[in-house]
Amino acid sequence: MTFMSYMEDKMKSTIAERIREARQAKQLDQSTLAAKIDIATRTVQRWEKGDQVPDSNYLMRIAKVTA
Repeated sequence: MTFMSYMEDKMKSTIAERIREARQAKQLDQSTLAAKIDIATRTVQRWEKGDQVPDSNYLMRIAKVTA
């Protein structure tokens, strides 16, 4: 594993953890968060697993909903 791939994996897990923690802090389930930011529930699941990383547009939407 290269340093860059290690850092990418680490970043994904950190973002995934932060999305999950922010959602849970507002007592939202994945489907409710998905509906509030107009995406599929499966997308939130992938973000929280670290399979995908949301783009900046969705990060802003998540921040607004969980602020």
